[in-house]
Amino acid sequence: MLEQFEHYTASMRSCIAHNEEESRTLAALRDTLLLKLLSGEVSVGEAERIITQEER
Repeated sequence: MLEQFEHYTASMRSCIAHNEEESRTLAALRDTLLLKLLSGEVSVGEAERIITQEER
């Protein structure tokens, strides 16, 4: 029964792990860009280009 549960939930656990990693990545990107935007170091257009490059 435990093996069936493990098999059934494996894809869900994988998806959860992927989403957690993506969430950490996006939070780090947000924090970095927010500081640069507030300081005037980058403009919104530049930030959009940075995000586009990160997605590739």
